[in-house]
Amino acid sequence: MRKVLPFSFLFLCLAGLAFSAKTTCFEPMSKTRDAVLSFETTGPFIWHLDTPQAGDTVSGIVMVQGWILSEVGVSRIDFYVDDKYVSTANINLPRDDVIEHYPEFAGSASAAPGFTVGFLASDYPMGNHEIFLIVTDSEDHQETIGTRTVYVDPTLNPGLRSLSHLRMGHRRERDRPDRGPGGWNGH
Repeated sequence: MRKVLPFSFLFLCLAGLAFSAKTTCFEPMSKTRDAVLSFETTGPFIWHLDTPQAGDTVSGIVMVQGWILSEVGVSRIDFYVDDKYVSTANINLPRDDVIEHYPEFAGSASAAPGFTVGFLASDYPMGNHEIFLIVTDSEDHQETIGTRTVYVDPTLNPGLRSLSHLRMGHRRERDRPDRGPGGWNGH
C-alpha cells in the first residue's frame, strides 16, 4: 500500500523552506550522485539513512530520509525521538538510484525503497537527542535501524514554533505502537 504525503506535511515543507536553507523536502536522488551507495544491514534489511547524519545540528523541519530493501517488503517504519514514538514514515517512495545498484529488487516488494518522515525541532529542547526507526516487514519481523544522536537547536528557525501544533506523517493515537514490558524483540 502506498502512502501519500498529507497536505499539512507539504505545507510544513514549504513553510520550512521559507525559514531555512537547511530544510529540505524529499527529493528522489538523481543519477548524478555517487556511483557507489553506502549501506548497512540489520537482520533481513539492507538500508541507509541519508539524513540526518550522526552529530548533525538540526533545526526547523527536520527531515529523516533514506531507503530500505527487504526480500519480503516493508510494511511500516515508525520514527522515534528519545524513545518516544513521533510518527509513521511515508514509505514506498521511488529511488531509482538504489534499484540501479540493486537490480535484483526491481519488480519486487522493495521496488520503491525510499522513505521519509519528519519532526519539528521546536518540539524539543536544545541539546542532544537520540533518533531511530523501527522497521516492520510484511512478515511482521521488526528491527531498529538508524540510531544516532543529533543536536537539536530550535532557536535557528524561531518562526516555526507557531506551526508546532501540526504533525507530519500518519500520526494517530490508535496506530501508535507500544513497546510493552519486553521491548520489541522481547529483550
